[in-house]
Formats: sequence, structure tokens, C-alpha cells
Amino acid sequence: RNSLLTSPLVQLSARMGFLKSAYLLAYNISLVIGWSYILFEAVIEWKANGPLGVFIAVRKSLEIAQTAAVLEVVHSALGVVRSPVVTTFLQVVSRIAILWGVLIAIPFDSRTAEIVLYNDASVKVALSTGTMIVAWSLSEIIRYSFYAFKELGFVPYPVEWLRYSGFVVLYPIGVASELTMIYCGMPHMKNNGMYDLVMPNAFNFAFNYYIALLIGTSVYLPGFPKLYFYMLAQRKKVLAAKSKVA
Repeated sequence: RNSLLTSPLVQLSARMGFLKSAYLLAYNISLVIGWSYILFEAVIEWKANGPLGVFIAVRKSLEIAQTAAVLEVVHSALGVVRSPVVTTFLQVVSRIAILWGVLIAIPFDSRTAEIVLYNDASVKVALSTGTMIVAWSLSEIIRYSFYAFKELGFVPYPVEWLRYSGFVVLYPIGVASELTMIYCGMPHMKNNGMYDLVMPNAFNFAFNYYIALLIGTSVYLPGFPKLYFYMLAQRKKVLAAKSKVA
């Protein structure tokens, strides 16, 4: 009798596991395709007109692909994946805040601003929406490819190496570019009372978006080196284990 009862449960569990894996595979592949398209659009715009118009060129695609990351928080909360809910939420909300709370909220001239780090007759190094979107795109293509292969049961070494090595360059570029956009947009936010909630109101609560952004940025800055060195330690651990197996 126990075997008769257990068999349907085992079959149901196996079926649910298959459906979960198929869904996650489709989700990750969809985002690999989405971010690859964003990177393609960004490169075409950059080559034609330079980096300052990249955000305008990829905006609609970027809104869809980046906002879809909210599902990662849902996956974590429902136990579909093993990632910690709080960590996943913080990682996702920072990008969402940059996209919707800064880039889409500020005017065109702020989005096309840049901070020049070095410039001479032949070489120009600057931070802009262009550098941010290219860094985001490459990071997400690598990350979602890694997750997709995990659902298939194997991860090619080049993909795994990129997963634990690409961030060494892409993460600082992305963060520096995000901070550049915040810096460029702050004057507009301060002078226009954007998203502010003033007293008196029905909630008996005041909110200043400009101050909130300053606080968020001040928290984000000291957290960056801590997370970066943690990721370096993880890289060393994972790749060292792989070299021993090889």
C-alpha cells in the first residue's frame, strides 16, 4: 500500500521538478536573448553616434529586460530558486531604482551627460549611460547564460569562467556609471521636488526623494568594496576547485 501511495507522489514531484526546470530555462534563455538584443542596439548606436544616445536607443528594450528581474525576487520568495530573498531583493531593487528612479525620471540632457576621466587627441575615457548599459548587458548575458546551462545540467568552463571573472571589470564600470547618472540627475531632482511627499497629507508622513537618494547612495558606496572583495574570494574558491578537478 505504501508503494502504491508513494509512486503517484514521486511522479508528481518529478513532474513538478521538470516544469520548474523548464520554466527557469525558458526565463533565463529569454533574458539572454533580451540582453543580447540590448547590447546589439547599444553597439549600433555607439558606433553611429557615440555613447551619449545609447539609453534613448535601447530604452524600451531595457525597461522590459531590467524590470523582468523582479521575477527573481518572486522566485526566491516562493522557493523556486535557493537564493536568499533579502540579497536578491537588494540586488534587483538597486538596478530598478537606477532605471526607473533616475534614468527615466531625469530629463534628456542629464541622461546624455558624461564624466570625462581622460581625454587627449586620440583617446577619450568617460562614464555615461553608454558605459553603464554595455556593462549591464554583458554582465546579464553572462549571468543568465550560466543559469540556463545549470538548468540543463552542465556549465561549459568558458561560461563558468566568465561568470566568476567578468565582474572584475564590468562591476566597477557599471557601478561608476550608475553613480555618474545619479550625480548628473541630482540637481534636477533637488530643484523640482520629484516624488516628494509634503506635509500635511492624508498619511501624515513627509518624504524627500532627493534626500532618500543621497542616503541610498551613501549606503551603496561603502557596500561596493565589501561585495566586490567577497566576489573575488568566491572567484578564487570556485576556479581553484575547478583547476584541482582538471
